Amino acid sequence: MVFFATASVLAFVRWRDDDYIGAKWLILSAVCMGLAAGSKYNDLIAWLFLNLMIVFYYSRDTKKELPALRYGVAFFAIALLVVSPWFIKNYIQTGNPIYPLFDRLFRFLHHAGEKGVSIAQIAESGWTSNIFQRREIVFGESFLETLFIPIRMFFQGKDGSTQYFDGVLNPILITMLPFAFLNRELSRDKVFFLLFSVFFLFMAYFLTVIRIRYILPVVPFLAILSVIGIKNIAEWTGKKSDLVRRASLIGIFAVTIIFIAFNFLYLKNYFNEIGHVRYILNQETRDEFLSRNVGSYPAMKYINENLPGNVKIFLMFLGRRGYYIDRPYYHQRSFGMNTINNMVKASADKQHFRAYLQSLDCTLILMRTELVNKYLHDNFPEKTIFRFLDIMKEYWKPVYESNRYALMEITQASSHP
Repeated sequence: MVFFATASVLAFVRWRDDDYIGAKWLILSAVCMGLAAGSKYNDLIAWLFLNLMIVFYYSRDTKKELPALRYGVAFFAIALLVVSPWFIKNYIQTGNPIYPLFDRLFRFLHHAGEKGVSIAQIAESGWTSNIFQRREIVFGESFLETLFIPIRMFFQGKDGSTQYFDGVLNPILITMLPFAFLNRELSRDKVFFLLFSVFFLFMAYFLTVIRIRYILPVVPFLAILSVIGIKNIAEWTGKKSDLVRRASLIGIFAVTIIFIAFNFLYLKNYFNEIGHVRYILNQETRDEFLSRNVGSYPAMKYINENLPGNVKIFLMFLGRRGYYIDRPYYHQRSFGMNTINNMVKASADKQHFRAYLQSLDCTLILMRTELVNKYLHDNFPEKTIFRFLDIMKEYWKPVYESNRYALMEITQASSHP
């Protein structure tokens, strides 16, 4: 996705630098954008941005609005044609051409008017999409901490940590960024790359959970701007006295080497932690490798080997990662928080609690127990938690537990009082 998105943007820049003569670079840009969107759908943000910029820049530079619209439509049509096989496949398999995006909406449209449609699966009322409230509820972060996430991502990233963006970026991508604008050289391209990066970060910030992998299309352009920044600093020092120039060059060289050394240190620690070599050399099996690196895998392996094919599993606090499960499953945008809220509320009355379990339309719940317990204790009084846990014992039966992941069977959801 990153490769094709970068190629698409650079092809557009080339078309613009050629004063919009011919259409080969525009066509190449559209084809690459379609391939990027077919690789991963968070590239739809880049698609939206570039489509708008094609119309804007062409109309501004040529003073021709109608041709600008035609080129914008042509770009969209070509990209859509390229990505359409993925959209068609998704629609056939799920009824949603951009699955899993907006899946709640498409399910509602498909099932609107039908009796017995599970409200718990279609609507997740009570789950706020406000990022500031989400971060405060889940991680206890303040408004300012959440506000500065686009900056924090470059300094606090950590693999495997939901709070710290599940990934690592090099700080050089942002520390050298301001120096790219010390002069007017390539100013049009620099501004465009910055606009693309800011737009993508802003959209990703509000549209989805914060993960570094979701903003990767901005990395090549931040890298370009960072290199331009380093170059500008080196040229600026060349105008100073010999002593200042040498000291400045040594300083910028040392800072750059230190930042780049972070990459090698990260790779070393990553390979040591994951331990790929043992698996590659057949010193451990696939199941052993996955069990060591994926905490939920033993529970999923148990599901695949021991449960019948007609079960339906609800994933709670698994980050929507169920791809190792070979049985029907579903998850929620709120990771299960909305379901817990409704369960706790319904636990005041057994009949209501039983009715809500029926509305979930599942036979088992696979949960990450430490996160469920943390959420309960962070959001409900102790008396309410005890009431919920007490009634839960009557309707949930532990089936399997490993690595802080538990599989619970709903045992009496359909029974009568």
